[in-house]
Amino acid sequence: MINFKNSAINIAQTSISDTIRMAFFQEDSALFYLLDYEDDFIFLEPSLFCYFLSDINKTNKIPLLQSVVGYIRAEKRLAMISLTADRFGIVNLPNLGYIRTEPYNIVPVDLITLTGLIPDKFVKNSKIRLCLHPTDLLAYGQGCKFS
Repeated sequence: MINFKNSAINIAQTSISDTIRMAFFQEDSALFYLLDYEDDFIFLEPSLFCYFLSDINKTNKIPLLQSVVGYIRAEKRLAMISLTADRFGIVNLPNLGYIRTEPYNIVPVDLITLTGLIPDKFVKNSKIRLCLHPTDLLAYGQGCKFS
């Protein structure tokens, strides 16, 4: 018997990931080709939704490379990149972890050694990553409050 509920969810997720995939390719095709473009999980990354679908100014968003560097296979990654901390002093590296620094600091990071990385935490027995701080991305949305 087919589970229609799960099938509908899978179809919807595929459709959403295809939308992000197309937007990503149009934004930066060179970076796109460093990713496994057949992996829907990559294109369901929450920071990509903010990057492509929100009306927040791109200068206030996590840079596109920073949003996906954790999804690029290690042998394809640049050795050194500069990353941007949010107003809380957190550099979010989806699929890798976090780096704590000063607010708005631009941090050169050696992706080979990745010292000082705070690992991601997940909901038990799932691939659902927990956000470990009140993300700066939501702070720019209207009506968002952090208590």
